[in-house]
Amino acid sequence: MSSEQISAPETWPEFKADHPLIALFHKVPEVLEASEGYSEIWGIKLTAPKNPAPVAPVEPEVKPTETSEEDKDKITPKEDEPPKESPKEAEVAPEQPVEQPEFSTALILQKFLRANKNKVADAFNQLKETMEWRKSFFSPGGEAEKGWSDAKFAGLGYTTKIKTKSDPTHETVIAWNIYGGVKDMKATFGNTDEFIRWRVALMEASIKMLELEKATKPIPDYNQGEDPYQTIQVHDYLSISFLRLPSEVKNASNKTIKLFGRYYPETLSQKYFVNVPMIMGWVYSFMKKIVAMETMKKLEMLGSGSDLAKALGEEIPEVYGGKGTSLETMGQTVSSPRDVDAEIAEEAAVAEEKKASEEAAAKEAKEAKEEESKKEAEPVKEEETVTKDTEAAPITTADVKPAAIEPLPLTEPKTEAAVADKTAEPVSTTIPEETSTKTEETAAATEDEKPKEMAILPVVPETK
Repeated sequence: MSSEQISAPETWPEFKADHPLIALFHKVPEVLEASEGYSEIWGIKLTAPKNPAPVAPVEPEVKPTETSEEDKDKITPKEDEPPKESPKEAEVAPEQPVEQPEFSTALILQKFLRANKNKVADAFNQLKETMEWRKSFFSPGGEAEKGWSDAKFAGLGYTTKIKTKSDPTHETVIAWNIYGGVKDMKATFGNTDEFIRWRVALMEASIKMLELEKATKPIPDYNQGEDPYQTIQVHDYLSISFLRLPSEVKNASNKTIKLFGRYYPETLSQKYFVNVPMIMGWVYSFMKKIVAMETMKKLEMLGSGSDLAKALGEEIPEVYGGKGTSLETMGQTVSSPRDVDAEIAEEAAVAEEKKASEEAAAKEAKEAKEEESKKEAEPVKEEETVTKDTEAAPITTADVKPAAIEPLPLTEPKTEAAVADKTAEPVSTTIPEETSTKTEETAAATEDEKPKEMAILPVVPETK
């Protein structure tokens, strides 16, 4: 319940020096030393004593000495002589005032003492381990700052404050875990650390609603009454098949149970498992091995969600047999301290861009390699093509330069032999008619074929 609803402010009774809470209080400096000064727990800062614990005086050891019979007679008191009064019995030291812890610090110490049945050593070890874990988890740069995917855990956890059937005058804090709303078991529970970060955040949110830092009513000693600063938890397993639970679910559940059992003592008043088949007994059996018997008494399994109203009253949501609004309307959720979903989307975009770039580079390299292979196989074909192109191309007068033609002499040079022949055999100037005609035809036919500059040879008449 919330501390602001406790109407009658009270104070802690004055603890004597031998009270377990005072003994644990004087061990707070050791706790803070182990946690490197980290002191926050459930909205409260632990404070150490201003004065160190009083150290009991150590009496000097007196060694026994051998006494002779003669000496014994000397020191033996006479029967009529009254015994002398010892100094210790005569002087009673006044009782020293005991430093009392601050109200909120006493609240935390009492929870750890109750969880360990007032055994100071066990309570000290659990408190020290809890503060060491909280330092690693919640300090700047700790595990909690890594956050979680809000999209992945949307609709799976709520915290509410309502009046219950068992306490209709005060509001009770209830944390709801809707595991039946999980869409992908492996995706939700596969990353155990991420699941723990989200689950711890939901637990811290429910304890924050208790407002322990504003509490004014003390917590009774162990077995002397109920702790008024506790929450109720509801785990809904609707539509979950326990026959095929992935190993990821069991691992996350086991780790959560151990963590809460060790680091969140005396924060739970009752836990209800609803919409679960009887086969879920493996969970109950496992918890019995690691959870205190006092805690096991707080667990209750309900086969149907509608049966929950019989235990908690009508203000719970209608789906659980009550008359209240839905959890989405009345409940509060927890948000990741960082936008993990945006980071995931950005990483996916970068990965996609990188993949596309690599594919484009691979395609370009492949095409370049194919082109290079083609060039290595085509030199001969290219030469043949050039030859064919050259043969087929028309030759124009512009491409051909005229060769220089040397003029022939109009007449053959006269040699002495030629002169001699012509002198020896004179040429007749009389040409027969037939021969003349043929000669003229022949001359006419070949006139065009002979170069105009060619010398005219003498015509020798044909003899019959």
